[in-house]
Amino acid sequence: MNDVAEGLITAAKSGRSGESYLLAGHNITVLEIMNEAARMTGRREFKWTAPIWLAKLIAPFTEAWSKFFKKTPVLTRYSLFTMSTPHQFSIDKAKKELGYSIRPMSETIRNTLEFMVKEKRFKTAVVFRYGLAKL
Repeated sequence: MNDVAEGLITAAKSGRSGESYLLAGHNITVLEIMNEAARMTGRREFKWTAPIWLAKLIAPFTEAWSKFFKKTPVLTRYSLFTMSTPHQFSIDKAKKELGYSIRPMSETIRNTLEFMVKEKRFKTAVVFRYGLAKL
């Protein structure tokens, strides 16, 4: 089960009335996520990502293109806003009161890749390395 979904269920069942809990995850960069996915699939690692100002410049065009072709946009102004907003959150209260925990980031990335393969989101075949399931 997804860490956040499990945390929400636990908060509903055993959280203190009137309290709120931050159910955040890992603090990791897009480049780190991309490189972990590359390692898992035997692909070459990335050296850099586009600067945020360039991505913000391109986002309106990718949104319009996606809307025109009825595709899910890869890049949106909102996703860039979210990625560029400071996001240092403490989950200590949720850990202490709910027993909230987050799985290793590599597991989350693997699960996401497996979902994307299942949903046919890749144009080429994806084969996992390191003894993970071959899809």
